[in-house]
Amino acid sequence: MIEAIVINRLIEWAKWKMNTGVALGYKSQVSYVRLSGGNTLTYDTGYDADCLLTDRAVNLLPEVYKLVIRMEYIDAIPSEIQRVHCYGKSRRTYRDDRTEAYKLLGNLIDTLIDVRQRETA
Repeated sequence: MIEAIVINRLIEWAKWKMNTGVALGYKSQVSYVRLSGGNTLTYDTGYDADCLLTDRAVNLLPEVYKLVIRMEYIDAIPSEIQRVHCYGKSRRTYRDDRTEAYKLLGNLIDTLIDVRQRETA
């Protein structure tokens, strides 16, 4: 899987992960629309399925790469320099580990998608 696709999946996964229990699959609404009384929320099962698949893939990563992904997308560490400091290794090592995590994650996601397609066929 292309690194840019993995990064986009991780961005959506991070939003989903941070909203767990609050907005799973539901698009947000402004408060004055909610006052109208009608149920205009639509549930996107594909969004949840993709995020669950990404979550499974992240949990299957080795701990080192899982830490890099968590620091990059979940933890509130604003700059790369601070993430490198928290990681405790050099900037180059951090970037190499992040790139390797993207590769492994892309392979895991592809494998999980293939398994899911074989199960539904």
